[in-house]
Amino acid sequence: MQNSKNIKNWIDCWEASKKDSKKPGNMGDPEVWEKRAEMFAHRLKPGKRQGRTNMVLELLEEVGFKPEGARVLDIGCGPGALAIPLARAGADVTAIDISSKTLEYLKDNAEKEGLSVHPVKCHWWTADIDELGFRDQFDLVISSMTPAIKDFETFEKMNACSKNYCYLSHFIRKTDNEADPEIYREILKTEPPRRKSEGTIPGFFYIFMYVYLNGYSPLVTINHRQPEGENGWKDAAERAIEFLEAEYDCTESVKSEIMDYYEKKTKAGEDLFGSDVFIGMMAWSKDK
Repeated sequence: MQNSKNIKNWIDCWEASKKDSKKPGNMGDPEVWEKRAEMFAHRLKPGKRQGRTNMVLELLEEVGFKPEGARVLDIGCGPGALAIPLARAGADVTAIDISSKTLEYLKDNAEKEGLSVHPVKCHWWTADIDELGFRDQFDLVISSMTPAIKDFETFEKMNACSKNYCYLSHFIRKTDNEADPEIYREILKTEPPRRKSEGTIPGFFYIFMYVYLNGYSPLVTINHRQPEGENGWKDAAERAIEFLEAEYDCTESVKSEIMDYYEKKTKAGEDLFGSDVFIGMMAWSKDK
């Protein structure tokens, strides 16, 4: 009885937090993600984000998930950062995303390797999991770095699709604007957009506590992303370029100027803007 009351109070707290946090804005607009499709596809090139992918696979192994022959649902799959590696490991992956262009990248990547990946265009906020035939059908359901899981209702749909394991990751702390404001002024010759938020992002904490209060024992990994080595400025510059390409025409000349800007900033001993990011990852078994 007490735990049921705790769960209700936590849900009420979660719902009340929406009044204090920023609104989802245009994150539910497919056109936004169509514009970003190429940027996310670029991140799948060899050597990019491989470290984070390995961390996810290791966490899934630690919680007990075995990909061989498993049915996997990837919510907000993007071009396949996790769907492709899981399919390589023998899983049968259903991958859903709001963007048609992103799903085309995923389909091409999967077909090149002959992998079992089934792309489905779907808006998770309004999806009916019973009409889709997803309820209790998957050995693993994952939601990696996507706004698809934005509240109690969208999380519950995710959890209800799994009969064995779940994985979720999201930012814990970051800055919305991933490009130094001076780049806008000095290189793009425009004023930078107002930074909507900076600091702690509560969503991951609300989901963790909800999972815990429901009797599960999630394993958690905290990833601290920082530029590495003496050439770490290149990583920061590339992330800034990827971020800006979604809204601006970044010619090769502009990209070169941005790279030079970050290199000079590093040599001058200045901090790299937007480089200090914390990501929370958790996985749990539904076998309490």
